Amino acid sequence: MDGLTRLQGSELYNALPKILPTVQSKDRLERTATRWPWVDDLISALCENFPILLIVAVYVGEGLLIESSLGLDGMMQIQFNYYLLDVFAIFFTACFFTMHFIVRIPRFVRGEDDLRTAGCEIRERYLTLEKLVGFLLAYLSIAPFISTFRSFKETIPRIQPFAWDETLMKLDYYLHFGNHPWALLQPLLGRPIITRALDICYMAWFPLLVGFLLWMAWSRRRMLRLRFFVSFGLVWIVVGTIMATLLSSAGPCYYSYVTDSDNPFLPLMNYLRSVHEDGSLWAVRNQQGLWDAHLNATHLPLGGISAMPSMHVAVAVLFALAGYQVNSWFGRILLAFAMINLIGSVHLGWHYAIDGYVVAALTWMIWEATPRFFRFPKLDHIENRPGKLGQHLRAADSAVLRCQ
Repeated sequence: MDGLTRLQGSELYNALPKILPTVQSKDRLERTATRWPWVDDLISALCENFPILLIVAVYVGEGLLIESSLGLDGMMQIQFNYYLLDVFAIFFTACFFTMHFIVRIPRFVRGEDDLRTAGCEIRERYLTLEKLVGFLLAYLSIAPFISTFRSFKETIPRIQPFAWDETLMKLDYYLHFGNHPWALLQPLLGRPIITRALDICYMAWFPLLVGFLLWMAWSRRRMLRLRFFVSFGLVWIVVGTIMATLLSSAGPCYYSYVTDSDNPFLPLMNYLRSVHEDGSLWAVRNQQGLWDAHLNATHLPLGGISAMPSMHVAVAVLFALAGYQVNSWFGRILLAFAMINLIGSVHLGWHYAIDGYVVAALTWMIWEATPRFFRFPKLDHIENRPGKLGQHLRAADSAVLRCQ
């Protein structure tokens, strides 16, 4: 193993298949003295994912408690799976592992790698019992968490009627120096082709949300994985549930329905309806569908009406913050997506501009606070293993990352 420290770059990468069996055998001796090594893997997976499971359990328990204490019969509609989510998970996982082979094609052609070595590497990185259980725990937490959020969001008007729309409209107006933000954007964006493009980007948030959750569930960057999921849970609970209830508001598209004052958003909504008549807009269709569901107390997978804060912007900002931890260019692309969502939320009549401003700042604060106030367990065996063995493996892991 002492010779390992002299290997650099591609030499170290090529040496890994020979090194790993020795490392793994020593690792097993260090990690367990039991007769059932798989028990250690299960315990390790549970410890790693305990903060995620705790957040989900507390959120669901909070919902059940509020439903019972406030007499909100039928509030909690908890689901443990969604058919589309399952289909997307299978498709994404297949693509995820296929890409690991595709990026190695140049190495296959040059004879520097082979399918067997690549398969062993993927198995050791992602398909150990510990990683598989960890993925399943994170994945199975998604449906009950999202359905609890949906239950809270649909119940907001029963707990706190929409009362902040006029105030938020005025704050927007004064914050933008006597202008409504949508009116400032309209000369630039008020063209059907641009409106449709923003509409598509706004809807792309949904598959990106699921894809990002699945990617993080599989990620071998274990500290980033846990930080993302903890921040994700706190954003949806603190910002998307508690704050949304305290500042209960419907949004510009429903302004006439929830206030008695003159509606400054009528020109915007008339424009959006005209674009919708020439070719369907998801925004107009979904806005009407959500309002009908609200009036009829119908449960939808991502139903409920809430303007402040904008969870579209919050989650997009969270994507960007996590993306910057992986690669600066990846982070910039996701930051641009967050900015497009902020602009689209105003132009499409979903949100007041201040909804996005406030939630972007709060999401960043939660992201920065998460590692400070949560004592993460020692997740990564490579990162946290003591002694010379840990030094060798840290050098090996960093070299592999440089080669990829």
